[in-house]
Amino acid sequence: MADGVRSQPASSARAVSRGVGTSEIFASPQTMPERLSSNNFDLLRLLLAATVVVYHTGILSQQPSLSLLSVWMSGDLGVQGFYVVSGFLVTMSYDRSRTLWSYAAKRARRIAPAYLAVVLGAAVLLVFLSTLQWSEYFRHRMWASYVFWNLLLANFASPDLPGVFLDNYKQAVNGSLWTIKIEVGFYCMVPLMAWLGHRLGRWRIWWVMLALSLAWRIGFELAGNMTGTGFWSKLAIQMPGQLSFFILGAMAYERTRVGLPGPSLPIAVAAAFAYGFSDGLLHELMAPFAVAGMIYWAAISCPKLPDILPQGDISYGIYLYHWPILQVFIALGWFSAAPVLAAIALFVTVVVVAAASWIMIERPFLMHRKSHAAIRG
Repeated sequence: MADGVRSQPASSARAVSRGVGTSEIFASPQTMPERLSSNNFDLLRLLLAATVVVYHTGILSQQPSLSLLSVWMSGDLGVQGFYVVSGFLVTMSYDRSRTLWSYAAKRARRIAPAYLAVVLGAAVLLVFLSTLQWSEYFRHRMWASYVFWNLLLANFASPDLPGVFLDNYKQAVNGSLWTIKIEVGFYCMVPLMAWLGHRLGRWRIWWVMLALSLAWRIGFELAGNMTGTGFWSKLAIQMPGQLSFFILGAMAYERTRVGLPGPSLPIAVAAAFAYGFSDGLLHELMAPFAVAGMIYWAAISCPKLPDILPQGDISYGIYLYHWPILQVFIALGWFSAAPVLAAIALFVTVVVVAAASWIMIERPFLMHRKSHAAIRG
């Protein structure tokens, strides 16, 4: 979703004063390796989104025959993988943006339309499943609170709608939305990191922020373990604690941009073992490096694989829409009646809804379609 490659500005000082992502900040994009436009990121994002869907199906359905889905799949890995991918592609998007405004506009066009659709669509359509009458439902304080806080990216402040999903394992309308505020936080951090990097050295800034992010995450996890208070563990996974994944993605982009090789297959395998078999605080320390190693190898070092959907990117839609659709299926009793068939129907429905969202909502807001097709950042 980035602009095409631009020419190098004549003066970094003039460029910084305009607030742009300049070649003096991220170096000249004119020699970018082919793998920046020919990679496996689209396929990876589909796989990561599918991982989250499968994991949530096993958890939320509460069906013994599907319980292994939440064991085989890791929801954390799916989300953390998305953060690494964002670090790579969003940094590249900023690098290719002529102005700070164009960068912000591209980010808004990519994330806002489908987000507004899922928040407002759920608020309106789920009246059909509410235990309240229509007039009560739309006048209820909880309905207004849900719309208000979710439009402000604060899903945690009001996750439920009145009379909806009362008998489900979880009543939250869309528990996946908590990560969107973190993603937007990353978008805001990129210009700041570029500005600091221009003055102090981008690698120095990245390593300092990476260390601070790890300290935040491990420090609050340790506080949670010592006190037994869940609040500290929740604080550990907020934006500063997740920034390490994003920064390692940005580092991977920079290495690829200057022509350095990605990790080898043995390194990716070692990263997978480190992620899967570490535990506790050691896992929290190793996870960003392990996930980044796996993603970096799969996207850049692995040979280019065929695109499943070369004309579109439905991974964001799959991630956004799957939770409320899953909750509807559960509320209708379909998982209780036929768990496996309901799971298959869920996956098909989610893909169809995500594809419709891409065609009718997301794609019309995206400009510079040629460059978007190349990178879809």
